Amino acid sequence: MAQPIINVVRFHRQHDIPSGDQPRGTLHYGKGVVTEGFFRGDNLAVGQIVHVETGNKKKYWYGTITESVTDQYSPAEGPAWFFTVQNTRYEASADQDPETITVIVAAPSPPVPASPQPNSVP
Repeated sequence: MAQPIINVVRFHRQHDIPSGDQPRGTLHYGKGVVTEGFFRGDNLAVGQIVHVETGNKKKYWYGTITESVTDQYSPAEGPAWFFTVQNTRYEASADQDPETITVIVAAPSPPVPASPQPNSVP
């Protein structure tokens, strides 16, 4: 599969509103709280892994693309895909500067058996 390309990412599900009118969205960090969002891009698919992190690497979220969305889109942005993520690491930052959020999508790799297989651990 070709490398996923993200053209738009938002932390809300209002994909059918013009981009200039869309809300900022919210990235939740509470334990067990799900954040929903959508992508627009190419080479995206249900089941691909979504990794979100802050620029200082103190906060992480993991999840997956959950469904494709049928809507009107510009070829420059690509079709919409819904995703969900949950916070897996939250370390408070000492500074009060706004944090840069980055998002990565990766296709899950097939399982690879260890070779040679390890001894059984009791």
